[in-house]
Amino acid sequence: MLKKLALLSLLILPLLLTAQTDTMLRYKMEEFIVTGEPIPYQIFAIQPLQKINKEKLERLSPLQLSDIVKHLAGTIVKDYGGIGGMKTVSVRGLGAQHTGVVYDGVALSDCQTGQIDIGKISMEFIESITLSNGLANQIFSPARQYSYGAVMNIYPESSLFQPNENTRVRFSILGGSFGFINPTLKISQRIFTNHLQKWNCFTTIKGSYLTLKGNYPYTLFFGGAQDSTSTERRANADMQSIQTEGTLFLIHKQKKESLKINLFYYHSERGLPGAALYYNLFSDQRLWDANAFVQAKYIKFFAKKWGYSCVAKMNHSYIRYLDPSFLNAEGKLDNRYTQNEYYLSNSFLYMGKNFDISFANDLFYNDLFSNAQYFIQPSRFNTLTSASAEWRYKWVKISANLLHTLAINRAQLGDAAPNYQKLSPTAGFSAKPFAKKELYVRAFYKNIFRLPTFNDLYYREFGNLNLKPE
Repeated sequence: MLKKLALLSLLILPLLLTAQTDTMLRYKMEEFIVTGEPIPYQIFAIQPLQKINKEKLERLSPLQLSDIVKHLAGTIVKDYGGIGGMKTVSVRGLGAQHTGVVYDGVALSDCQTGQIDIGKISMEFIESITLSNGLANQIFSPARQYSYGAVMNIYPESSLFQPNENTRVRFSILGGSFGFINPTLKISQRIFTNHLQKWNCFTTIKGSYLTLKGNYPYTLFFGGAQDSTSTERRANADMQSIQTEGTLFLIHKQKKESLKINLFYYHSERGLPGAALYYNLFSDQRLWDANAFVQAKYIKFFAKKWGYSCVAKMNHSYIRYLDPSFLNAEGKLDNRYTQNEYYLSNSFLYMGKNFDISFANDLFYNDLFSNAQYFIQPSRFNTLTSASAEWRYKWVKISANLLHTLAINRAQLGDAAPNYQKLSPTAGFSAKPFAKKELYVRAFYKNIFRLPTFNDLYYREFGNLNLKPE
């Protein structure tokens, strides 16, 4: 009897398995999205990478981007004028001109002063921020990112859609004392999705407006005597600014190919209150600041080993300073500066089993114009070429980079600064001596510099053509 039952069970079992398999094959799962926090690769980097993600940004509830950067170790944020004022970042005391600010994979630039104002970037549209000191965290990068002492990457929010979702709109408004109002609007649209060819296309439009009166009260003391005080209000401290950005993102998952185009525009007008002097609180100086750029980044991976990246960018900046009460023959001081940059970068990557090799070449041209009399109208052509290699074996990583810089200076009126070229080496390693202990030994060496800015070289009465790189 037991033999018959065992034989019968053996005959029925394949039928049950077949029926179960057929049922599983006929069941069609709906699309779903899996999200999670990746392994913190910055722990294993030669130089640890500091990162603040979206979750931490929301938890800190910052008003400005500079409020977040202050939480990164080793950074010093210089604030010129409170809300809406200029903000610069210095890492480990090297100065703001040695800190590269990279927005969505492309470096921001200012050939006139060399300092990047992060106050122009709205906090509402930031996805994450990373900071690397000395070494770049990825060797597949433009050569320009190797020319800084430290690099801060700012990643804007990506357009993530749920299944069957094509449009997403978000509006917010902030308000505060002394006339502070800051509305923001973001519209994301899925243009098309081709499931057969795996093409996806998204577009995003962002806008932010900020207005501020800045007429806060304060007590003015005359000579320190208790009866020589008066309550005043800050005058000519108003500000209005607008930031708009448009993004077009095209990606093919199977071919590992993507194209991203960014359009950015910023414009501000503000009063400069000046110093509070004895019995003279009048100030009528004004400052206008505008910046517009268009950038495109194309990435393509071939046969799982080769990668290619191309970046193109055109940048235009404008600054106007007006002092209607300046004591000169004209009865006013009206200085206007316009600068342009044309940038092209090509990068190549080879990925081996235990090593990666990268080669990058950047070309960019800068010029500066002014309405000042006898301004020499300087220009500069730069070429940066870098070769990078990274070798990994278990818990050991070694990285090296060699950067060649060539700068050619020209001037339409007057003498130009001398040309300059230099080789800059970088090397580093990271090791984990014990497999079961989180102990890492890291070291790196970098020899880098910054070229004198156009203000350093050509500013009236202060410029010096004989300045050497710092």
